[in-house]
Amino acid sequence: AYASSDPSSSISMYVINQTTGELSSIGTVVAATNPIGIAVDPAGRFVYAAANGSAAVLMYTIDQTTGSLTANGSIAAGTNPQGVAVDPTGKFAYAANATSNNISMYTINQTTGVLTANGTIAAGTTARRIAIDPTGKFVYVANGGTNNISMYAINQTTGVLTANGTIGAGTSPIGLALDPTGKFAYVSNITSNDIFMYTIDQATGVLQANGTIAAGTGPHGFAVDSTGKFAYASNITSNNVSMYTINQLTGVLSVNGTIAAATGPYGIIASTKGFVYVANSGSNTVEAHTIQATGALTSNGTIASAPPSQIAIAY
Repeated sequence: AYASSDPSSSISMYVINQTTGELSSIGTVVAATNPIGIAVDPAGRFVYAAANGSAAVLMYTIDQTTGSLTANGSIAAGTNPQGVAVDPTGKFAYAANATSNNISMYTINQTTGVLTANGTIAAGTTARRIAIDPTGKFVYVANGGTNNISMYAINQTTGVLTANGTIGAGTSPIGLALDPTGKFAYVSNITSNDIFMYTIDQATGVLQANGTIAAGTGPHGFAVDSTGKFAYASNITSNNVSMYTINQLTGVLSVNGTIAAATGPYGIIASTKGFVYVANSGSNTVEAHTIQATGALTSNGTIASAPPSQIAIAY
């Protein structure tokens, strides 16, 4: 597992105990200025980080034995890139640029992991987070300034995006996640303190509004577990995690309680092994949780980190 650190310009590296979900530190690696978004390619060979202060995407190779990262160069992005995502084929990568209000597109060298620029496409104002549907056909971007989500279709040969419209969200959307079937999408709105729910048209990728549900104060990150049954929002101001159950037919969320977090829970991710990890930017820790049969989380310890922003996991 890898935690980006915006304030310390580094990435913390961990090994995951596959039975308990507990993390063990394997050190840090220096990054360019202010990495926020972080992503792993689906084969678990490469890591990419959006360097918010350097207008670049950083590239790393994962040591398959130890999990340690080796720097593999960087490539220019737009201004203040904050989100990065890799498509499920591992062929293409995309960065959401918050100040230039666009998406940088890249192709991935399948041998080295090095990115090649593939153009840009306009997004809304303050494009902060980006998500790709599990079929690799569609891309979604949360625009915190225009309070909407930009939708795109992916050219399966070139990876180039085509704009597919926008849909409204709450105030200051930031966290963005899709369920593993690609039927539903969710965005957390950090100022309106709620989660907007959407259904995804399987043919076109267009989102349709599916209601809202309350979160804690300042919901920042959002994650859906690998079964598609449960979802979680990290609330950076109320210092807790909102837990939800997902209706398997409609995608609608129902409240499943909250669990306390340390100070400033920022990013959140659910692993395929049944664990959830929370990056606490205010307490310089990463928390591990186990997902119970009900979807409730049980705390499984914390580990020190450089002030963490986002978390990515290599399988």
